[in-house]
Amino acid sequence: MIYFTADLHFGHGNIIRYCGRPFGSVEEMDQRITDNFKERLGADDDLYILGDVTLNQSVARVRNYLKDIPGRKHLIFGNHDERLRRHQKEIDDIFVECADMKVLEVEDADLGSVNFMLCHYPLLHWGYNEDGQGIHLFGHIHNNPAQNQVMSHVPHCLNVGVDLWDFRPLSVNEVLSEIRTHDAAISKSLDELCSS
Repeated sequence: MIYFTADLHFGHGNIIRYCGRPFGSVEEMDQRITDNFKERLGADDDLYILGDVTLNQSVARVRNYLKDIPGRKHLIFGNHDERLRRHQKEIDDIFVECADMKVLEVEDADLGSVNFMLCHYPLLHWGYNEDGQGIHLFGHIHNNPAQNQVMSHVPHCLNVGVDLWDFRPLSVNEVLSEIRTHDAAISKSLDELCSS
């Protein structure tokens, strides 16, 4: 199974206050995220982390944070992953691949071939969104109400950051279900706007 997440911010105490995360300490936050991921992921699963594993912590600390989370890990660099970007040769044992962006093709029984545009940052337009066969997944904006409101009007996209999903990764099937709900709400809103 394929899973997606973003904005873990392991070891980052200020993120608790910044995003209103419901934890009394950074250790509690880190443990909850790790436990939630261990509960969902197996050794044969792929986890795409769309940026901000930590707040520019050392490779050794990143390795320590991720060692108990099963599955193959893929990293799309975020703005707080600069140290990992500079030391890519040292993280080959942690991540199967690292990139700034990636188009991941997935076969879906209902939709056929779907291209997932994976990027840390939210995009208003990307190469595959006009035909409905492209889905943009992102993070970066955490649970910021204004920025998430803007993105709620963009079809075929979803913020997969842990702050919005109870600190757990989303499976590809959950993403597709959320996209259907998201796009239906946009369509209904447009219908209502045009009929008034």
